[in-house]
Amino acid sequence: MPKELGNHFIICNWNKGGERVTKEILSPDGDPMAQIVVIAKQEIEASILNYYHDYQNVTFINSDPVLHSILETARVDRAKVLLSLRMKLLLMCN
Repeated sequence: MPKELGNHFIICNWNKGGERVTKEILSPDGDPMAQIVVIAKQEIEASILNYYHDYQNVTFINSDPVLHSILETARVDRAKVLLSLRMKLLLMCN
């Protein structure tokens, strides 16, 4: 976690929408130098992280984004934006 984190974006959960939002934030028309923290329970494929050179300003936390301690770690009190993406729920019926 970068020590000087502030005025950053926090994205809770991760899906294709998260990829699109991250690319838009970091685009030349957005804020290419923005710091982004992604908090997600699921593992994010290393191939995604390695493929996009732009993800150098993105910090990934593999944890539950509803945990207060994790939000504190991500410095939610200093964030510019907190975006919560919808998680896909799987229902199992017998």
